[in-house]
Amino acid sequence: MATETIVIKKPNYKIINLKVNGLTPLLMNGWTEESMESIRGYDTGKVKTAKQKGIKYTKPEEEIKEKIHRNDKKEVCMTRDAFYGAILDTAVNEGLNKSDIKRNVSILGEDLVPIKYKKQVLNESMGRKSGASRTPTVIFRPEFRDWSCVLSIRFNADKITPEDLVNLFNLAGLSTGIGSWRKQCSGMFGQFEVSGILKK
Repeated sequence: MATETIVIKKPNYKIINLKVNGLTPLLMNGWTEESMESIRGYDTGKVKTAKQKGIKYTKPEEEIKEKIHRNDKKEVCMTRDAFYGAILDTAVNEGLNKSDIKRNVSILGEDLVPIKYKKQVLNESMGRKSGASRTPTVIFRPEFRDWSCVLSIRFNADKITPEDLVNLFNLAGLSTGIGSWRKQCSGMFGQFEVSGILKK
């Protein structure tokens, strides 16, 4: 009896480095130490109510320091998941299969992507506290202007072309964005575009 041979085609994965430029300022709102302590308390059972007292900041500048993502080198960063989430959300809006993007496109590197920027300012806006009362409050967040970063993307070249990949990121940058008060959340922050492809 003849044995049928199974041939598995070699994966055609390639890596492309995209230079990303911010079109609008990036608004960051990472976990503060106060928030982290509350979460740790709930996880360990030490905190029973949402009224647990946390760290109190005396100046807005102190508060926003805790909201900035930084890596081990103390570089200002944005989360890799923010960019990945943006392209997945955009894929759905464009009628693409989200699972196909997950299988064929990956953002390489650490969880935190270093960003460069020309200016950091204090962003002050009105918001509401969580809970039933929804009391109005002032929210302070770090705002980064003229920002950029480099994303290293691994993709299946048999399923998606470099041009389509760049188009997907450009659509994500315009329609979804990253960070707080981004386009996806009815804001105008965190929009970006691919400004070039860098050599390895």
